[in-house]
Amino acid sequence: MLEWFEPAEPGCFDPISVKRLNDRIIMTDGHTRVVAAHLAGWYTVPVYWDEDELDMRAYAIDVKWCDEEGVHNPVDLAKRIVPHKEYERLWRKRCMEMVLTD
Repeated sequence: MLEWFEPAEPGCFDPISVKRLNDRIIMTDGHTRVVAAHLAGWYTVPVYWDEDELDMRAYAIDVKWCDEEGVHNPVDLAKRIVPHKEYERLWRKRCMEMVLTD
C-alpha cells in the first residue's frame, strides 16, 4: 500500500466504504488505506455509503472483536501494525474462529 500511496495527491486515494451497523458507522473496506492516511497526517478521508449486500452478522463479530481489543479508529489500528505475513496468519485464525462459532 505504501508503495503507491502518495499523501500529497489526495485524488489518488479511493474513497473508503462505510455502512451503518445498528447505531454505528463502520468501515467495510479500506482499513489499511485509512491507517496510511492517518500516518501521513491526514485528518479526513473520502468515504461513500456501501450499498452492497454484506454479511452484517460477520461485521458485527468483527466490531465486537475491535471493541474487546480497544480498537475504535485508525489511530488505534496504527498502534497495531504487524508484518504482512503475521497479519495473514492472525486474520485467518480470527476468520476460522468466526466460522467455528457460527
